[in-house]
Amino acid sequence: MEEELIMVRDTGHRENAPEDEYVYIDWGPAFSAQHGAHWASLDQVGTYFGFGPLGLAYLLRTGGAGYFRRGMVTPFIAEGRLESVENAASFAYPAYAVYPEAAKQREEIRTALGILRAALTSSLPSSGASRPGSAA
Repeated sequence: MEEELIMVRDTGHRENAPEDEYVYIDWGPAFSAQHGAHWASLDQVGTYFGFGPLGLAYLLRTGGAGYFRRGMVTPFIAEGRLESVENAASFAYPAYAVYPEAAKQREEIRTALGILRAALTSSLPSSGASRPGSAA
């Protein structure tokens, strides 16, 4: 299962480049490598967060741009508070569920995995999450 990381910005800063007020979220080593390949100029600028929801709260309060899970920002795009950055690369972000092998047959585990799959599927475009380096 995976979700898509997309670059968004607050709608009050449309004229600014992504480098202005950039909010970097540490989505892990794969994202860091892919991000660096596409946005080398953004690796050393902006504000850094290790937790996506905290970074999003900061961006919504102060403005700026950054990469976030599509499902996380979709409501704010719909409200007009955020917009996706045109022609910015998007990146796949895998989701993992860890549980004991013996629990695989438990009804609760199957139900939880079904809910997780449904939640991720409903927050992605019909084509699924983009591969690293694809355009949004």
